[in-house]
Amino acid sequence: MARLRAKYRKSTHGKEVIQTFIAEFYDRNRHPRLKRVSLGTRDKSAALQKFARLEREYMAGLRDPWTDPVDRDGMLVSEATEAFVKSREGRSEKTITNYTDILHIFCESLPPGMMIRAVEARHVDAFLNGRDLKATSRRTYVRHLSVFFRWCLKEGLMQHDPTPIKDRNRKKETRRVAEFLTEVQYEELIRTIEAVAVLKGRHAPDGGRWITDVIRLAVGTGLRRGEICNLRWSSVDLHNKLVKVQNTDDFRTKSGHERSVPLVGEALRVVERLAAERTGEVDDFVFKGIKGGKLNGRHLTRRFCHYRRQARLPEDISLHSLRHTFASWWVLRGGDLYRLKEVLGHADIQTTMIYAHLRPEALREEMEKCFGTGYAAKEHTGAEAIEIERLRAQVALLKAGLEGSELLVSLPGSQRNGR
Repeated sequence: MARLRAKYRKSTHGKEVIQTFIAEFYDRNRHPRLKRVSLGTRDKSAALQKFARLEREYMAGLRDPWTDPVDRDGMLVSEATEAFVKSREGRSEKTITNYTDILHIFCESLPPGMMIRAVEARHVDAFLNGRDLKATSRRTYVRHLSVFFRWCLKEGLMQHDPTPIKDRNRKKETRRVAEFLTEVQYEELIRTIEAVAVLKGRHAPDGGRWITDVIRLAVGTGLRRGEICNLRWSSVDLHNKLVKVQNTDDFRTKSGHERSVPLVGEALRVVERLAAERTGEVDDFVFKGIKGGKLNGRHLTRRFCHYRRQARLPEDISLHSLRHTFASWWVLRGGDLYRLKEVLGHADIQTTMIYAHLRPEALREEMEKCFGTGYAAKEHTGAEAIEIERLRAQVALLKAGLEGSELLVSLPGSQRNGR
């Protein structure tokens, strides 16, 4: 026996709306007796068509919902996106959110009940052209859609990649350093936050300190937003002055690799003060949200953008610019790019190399150090020259096959113990 029913959810206005349609199959001789299969659509006509086909296949013995609940040949776009997002589990929260948001918008642009195998380049092109996207945003959308379509090809859900050829063959632009704060802008941002907090009075009893603490830590360590929001006290080693960026049950680093980041200067002072203000030994988050749980990343971004506007900083400055600020200041102050790669947690040195042009004189300094004195052998004097002459004489004796301690004793710098 099979039947079609709707699954409801409450909307933001408190009203019940259809979330999706479900096909239910019942057999008292099976375990479990009732098997539910999501049809992946809120459109009733599309759900009826798909349910009718599934019921025919079930009655004809061509399909068993208990062992083959996923209809791959006739999978809807919404079903494919849901399965794809599940396959991304283990990646960072931000990555999964980006895929979910972009694919949801893409699904909304397609006709209701459309099969994934029916998606063509014209559908993708119409979706991209139908939105007022800047060049950077368009590349982001294309990149996420391409990953989704390649996964569908690998899973056998599609026969070809519907990404428009003009976007697929677009030459990769040279990466450039994103906007970062100057020392003056950094100080102005901190002063603005503190000034606004004073004006608000009782509404900001901590003087806006929580977000200035986040800013100081981000600029002093280069940690990403997710790494800051998910930072726990168990990952803070004040004895060795380190922060360990680790994978946990509810968080995974962007590259999947763990690393240790030294704490120095303002970042160290912030963490030491927060540690002194802790109450209890619970392994909680370093930065807490309003309700005492993990600090919400989107709330942090919104508050940062609010204060950025108050400080009249460029619109290109974002929360992630604090990470670029750390990297840019590192290079401008003479830091090594390969060590910077390890601190930032980049998987590839090419990602770190976008900061190399900030200090071109560093190449000249290194060349002067290695080749500035010419190619001639260095002249040695004093004890160093005596030791070199002794070693050369020993090599000469060995080559000649001579043996005799009397000759060795007469060499410059020799000792009676046979050295």
